[in-house]
Amino acid sequence: MNAKLTLEEAICSARQNETIKKQQESFWNPLTPTANKVLAKKWHTKTTNYDRCEKKSAAKNFKPKFCAWCGSPEEHPRTKCPAKNVKCHTCSYKGHYSKMCKLKNVHLVKEEYDTPSQSDNEAFIGFTQVATPKKKCNKWHVNIKINGINDEGNIDTGAEVNVVPHKIYKKRYSHIKLSASDRILTGADATKRLRVVGQFRGTIQNKKVLISETFYVVIGVPHILLSFDTCERLKLIKRIESVSTVPNASPDPIAKYPSLFNGLGKTKEPYRIKLVKDAIPYSLNVPRRVPLLLKPALRMELDKMVKSGVIREVNSPTPWCAPIVIASKPNNKIRVCVDLTKLNQFVEREKYPMPAIDYTLGQLEGAKVFTQLDANSGFWQIPLTPDCQLLTTFITPFGRFCFQRLPFGISSAPEVFQRT
Repeated sequence: MNAKLTLEEAICSARQNETIKKQQESFWNPLTPTANKVLAKKWHTKTTNYDRCEKKSAAKNFKPKFCAWCGSPEEHPRTKCPAKNVKCHTCSYKGHYSKMCKLKNVHLVKEEYDTPSQSDNEAFIGFTQVATPKKKCNKWHVNIKINGINDEGNIDTGAEVNVVPHKIYKKRYSHIKLSASDRILTGADATKRLRVVGQFRGTIQNKKVLISETFYVVIGVPHILLSFDTCERLKLIKRIESVSTVPNASPDPIAKYPSLFNGLGKTKEPYRIKLVKDAIPYSLNVPRRVPLLLKPALRMELDKMVKSGVIREVNSPTPWCAPIVIASKPNNKIRVCVDLTKLNQFVEREKYPMPAIDYTLGQLEGAKVFTQLDANSGFWQIPLTPDCQLLTTFITPFGRFCFQRLPFGISSAPEVFQRT
């Protein structure tokens, strides 16, 4: 027994034992009817020649479960098939029902290819569609009139000729006499020819544009196809040779205001760093070590900051002197950071109210136009007064420098920048 056993643990353990006993009784109760099935393992024996012959004869005598012409499960000869003289609604041929037609779910992939064996009287139909009568293509169809009859045609920029399905021809244009086709129509597979019934000459109209074209009647095509030339003549498509800018567009702001996008800006009002009365100066006499590989990059960055007027060299004694920290940028350059932790302990904060993100986002309700402006080194665009510049002195392996602009490491910088 466990000496530290609590009442709750004892009750839980007792309930678990009772449950286990009940389950064991139900498993081993002889009165409970059970049904067990024992499967004997079948040993594989070597296949004899007699077995092979028996399998071949069974394959020869195999008969399908349904009729390939009418779909009936009952066995009957071809002469007594009810679909013997029935005309198919899909391919218009006799001898089978529409539900058993092989062209019902055939994918017609007909794209334009440059075949070396193509002759002058051959044409491609560049249309991709499942040839199911009940399925309609609603993406690239237009309302047209063929010989004054309203119809729908599919824009097919890959087709070289206009095509009318045989089914639609019999339903709407059977009064037009067909002539023998003067061209051979093929799809993606140039070796397989499409079943062309004939051709006719007719007018086609789209809105106010009326032209005369030749149409080929083909079996197995689900929709009327309009060739590239026909679509271009009907002004359904337009070839774009080049894209240019709008002539009346607003001028480029970078070209119009170059001074705003070059170098550093400078605000009119300088900032003065104020310290508390009991401030204790902190000065570092030895610079922190910099890796030898980063020294050339540090020298270049310091020269760049001096040239842009952000820092200046210091040669006189100063009570304040801070170390530097080098941070790497994603563009393989470095950022010079000054550790102003000791100075920040004595800086008087202006306590300017900073906007909250959720409050700012709430003010954007109903806005439709948004503009994002990012100041280039925003803190460095605020100058410091000459009497407080030596407070930001920092030491490097190349000498001492101080900031002439608002440094990034000072605690009051965000408030000053927000107020400015």
